[in-house]
Amino acid sequence: MQTNQKKGQTVIEYLLILAVVAVVVLLGFVTYVPRSQKISGEFFNKAANFIMDKPPALDARGAQRNYP
Repeated sequence: MQTNQKKGQTVIEYLLILAVVAVVVLLGFVTYVPRSQKISGEFFNKAANFIMDKPPALDARGAQRNYP
């Protein structure tokens, strides 16, 4: 009878460890997913600006109309 109790205790201990790990992982997702989305968005914007370069000027004379 003692072996069944020890096996049952071991199973309970493993389930408790699994539950703690699951809680830590879920809290990590809640914390780090929004942070990583923000950082990846900033990186994407910087990379897109680098690839696309600066927007072109309005025209050769500038934005002012200098003709009648």
